[in-house]
Amino acid sequence: MAEAVGWFHYERPATGKRVQPLKHWRVTTSYPHIARQVARRLGGALQTWQSPGPDRLEILTTTATVLIHVDDVTDRALTFRLPTTTPGTIPGPFLLCFPTWTLPEVMGNVTPPNDTEGNTVHELALTTAEFRTRNGMHLWYTRPLLTIPVP
Repeated sequence: MAEAVGWFHYERPATGKRVQPLKHWRVTTSYPHIARQVARRLGGALQTWQSPGPDRLEILTTTATVLIHVDDVTDRALTFRLPTTTPGTIPGPFLLCFPTWTLPEVMGNVTPPNDTEGNTVHELALTTAEFRTRNGMHLWYTRPLLTIPVP
C-alpha cells in the first residue's frame, strides 16, 4: 500500500484532550500541492495548524460528502482515493481513521470485500448523532458513513 498523501478527519483538536466534532470534512497533509487541490475540489481555505506530525497543512472543507474509490478497509481505518477524470490530479491514497466507531457503524450499506473492490464509487459522508443527557445537556458527535450511492 502506498503512503497516504493526506488524512480525512471528522473531528478537530480542541483544548486539552477534548475534540470538536465537525459538520464538514477536515483534511490534513504535508504536501502543499495536495492541500491546494483538495481546497479547490472540496472547498475551504488552506491554513497551517500545530500538528504533532508532518501534516501541518489543513483544509476545513465546505463539504460533508465526498465520492471515493476504496483501496483498503481495516477494523479502524479506511484508505481511499478521490475519483478523477483528469490524470494526475489529487493522487492518493488518503487515510481516514475512526477509533471511536466500529466498522459496522461506519460501513452503511457496504459489505467488504465485495463492495470495496474494483472501481466502485462510494459516498463518504459525515452524519450527526445527537442526544440529550439526563441533566439536559445537548451533545452531538459526527461519524463517518460509507455507502454505495443508489442510482
